[in-house]
Amino acid sequence: MSKQTLPESAKKAKEAPERNAQSTQPARGRPYRRQTARVEERRDGKPLIFGVGKQWSRRRKEKIQQRAFWSFVVAAFIAVVGVLGYAYYNINYGIPGEPLVTVNGHQVPQSLFRKLNFYLAQDLSNQLAAVSAQEAAAQALANSTDPVKQQQGQQELYTAQQEQQVFQAQYDLPSVGNTSEEDLADDVLIQEQIPILESQGVPASRLEASNQEITASLQAFKKALPTTVTYSQFLSSAGMTDDDVRQLVAILIRHDNMDAYQQSLVQTTMPQVHASDIETTTKQDAAKILSQLQGVSAADLPTEFAKLAKRDSKDVNTKSKGGDLGWIVSGDTTTESPAALWLFAPARKVGDLSQAINVGGGIYKIFYISAIDPHRPVSAAEVTTLQGEAFTHWVSLLKSLPQTTISDVDSTKQINPNNFPSTLPSSAPSSGGTGG
Repeated sequence: MSKQTLPESAKKAKEAPERNAQSTQPARGRPYRRQTARVEERRDGKPLIFGVGKQWSRRRKEKIQQRAFWSFVVAAFIAVVGVLGYAYYNINYGIPGEPLVTVNGHQVPQSLFRKLNFYLAQDLSNQLAAVSAQEAAAQALANSTDPVKQQQGQQELYTAQQEQQVFQAQYDLPSVGNTSEEDLADDVLIQEQIPILESQGVPASRLEASNQEITASLQAFKKALPTTVTYSQFLSSAGMTDDDVRQLVAILIRHDNMDAYQQSLVQTTMPQVHASDIETTTKQDAAKILSQLQGVSAADLPTEFAKLAKRDSKDVNTKSKGGDLGWIVSGDTTTESPAALWLFAPARKVGDLSQAINVGGGIYKIFYISAIDPHRPVSAAEVTTLQGEAFTHWVSLLKSLPQTTISDVDSTKQINPNNFPSTLPSSAPSSGGTGG
């Protein structure tokens, strides 16, 4: 068979390898270029971290490293901002907002305690300065050659010196701190009692602090400031605003108003009870004595009570008298508050025998009522004493109620120097006045 007779398909098949063979040769006059992969796309076989990433290309690992770096930078920035933000919040809001004491679930914040310390310290400083000025004037009068003026000056000097001693005794860190804590805790109870007293017919305006009272008190405070200290400077040094000071003044006015109201309740005739007591130093001893008394008839109870009091009572003042306490007037602060709550309860009647009452200090007392007089006369001296103790007695009774819950005071905050002006001494000055 000749070439001419070959089928066309066979010719193409024979010619194809020849063309392919020629195409693999480099073209004449043109350099040969070998095609390779880019270096960054190669796999170097090195892990990225912890054996991971051997199969990844260099470029991919570089991208991951860059992302990790910037993620770390952003996370670090956020962490720093977070720490600074937390520190700022903690210093300005967290720590100041921590409670100094909690009264019936109401927290008294450390910040309010600090502000009242600054106000009371400045107020005491103002009063000391005023008394010092009075003392100097009285001394000049006492040095007069006029006998009448000398006597007057001596009297005024004595009064000024007495007042100065009182203020000096209060002008130190512990005293100011105790006063602030008591005022703030008492204010919680006062505000709780105002609606109750109002429902009993006492006008709230008689107890609450009015804007007029607050403004008048604040003006007096400003006027008493030393000439070297402006009100703005006081606010700046104390870290307070005018609204803060008005809030503090309102607390003090409520206290004074409640004090005045409680004093008004003291009359020339007051409820009184004639009672006897048996004092024990353990709850078990009290329970044993009480079981003996509860088995005695009402007619024989006074005699048996006196007998056991003489034999077992630890009260050295009444033991020899069969436990006789005499007449006790309502509001007498010498009577422990838990005992007073029982003795003057509205339902009390002659012949009542109390349970063992824990009066504090590990002392338990049992009381017997032999007489009650709702309008027994009170001497003028007793009236004065009762009026002076009226608020203290009232608030003590409130604190003794079973439903009243008061936490322990945070003593660390109470004596923290940061909560007091730096000019306030750690102890009372021995003599002389002090500036603001």
